[in-house]
Amino acid sequence: MLKKRALAINNKVEIIDEEKGKPFKSIILSLGPGFFTVTLPYEKKDVLLLSPGTKVKVRVIGKNEQFLFTSEVLARRTSPFPHYVLKEPEEIKRVQLREYVRLKKVIKAQLAVLLDEDRAGLEQKVLILDISGGGVSIALREPLAVGSKILLKFNLPGIEKDDEDCQFKLKAEIRRCERSLSEKPKFIAGAVFLDITEKERDGLIRYIFRKMLEQHRMER
Repeated sequence: MLKKRALAINNKVEIIDEEKGKPFKSIILSLGPGFFTVTLPYEKKDVLLLSPGTKVKVRVIGKNEQFLFTSEVLARRTSPFPHYVLKEPEEIKRVQLREYVRLKKVIKAQLAVLLDEDRAGLEQKVLILDISGGGVSIALREPLAVGSKILLKFNLPGIEKDDEDCQFKLKAEIRRCERSLSEKPKFIAGAVFLDITEKERDGLIRYIFRKMLEQHRMER
């Protein structure tokens, strides 16, 4: 059942060459015994060229869930048009939208408490301690009340282009705020994103996925 949902014709996927660590967009074209085919993966004007035997990471993008697995390039074919033949995965991990993978990463940010829908208070510098497609943990000097609405601004590199930062300006709601066990930071708050677009969420997930691949390569 899981494999049928993940490996379905016309499903959007991202193919990541473990050596490059950069995601390339593709679409599942067809299914066969022990394999599936995808269009040539691309990102902007770049095309991902792979040789048979290359190991790749694959992320299948669904409306309410995503699937992650490892595959292998079996062949590259040119007829009726260029495409890759990939090995059917032995194991597939399902990620529901409410179960976003969380990346521990310190990110500089600007935080302002929202006074109403259109007005924000003074900005303060904060540190994001971890991030997911659904929310963040933030280090604070002073506590924020649970239920407070905030505006969070931060930059993440390499989402659209390798050498450019992508700016995020997201509304969020404080769901918890606790005193830290150490003096710095004094408080740690957890917040969930509000009114985030699918494009913004997908950008966050792509960044997280790339960083996790980088960490995995460094640990090997």
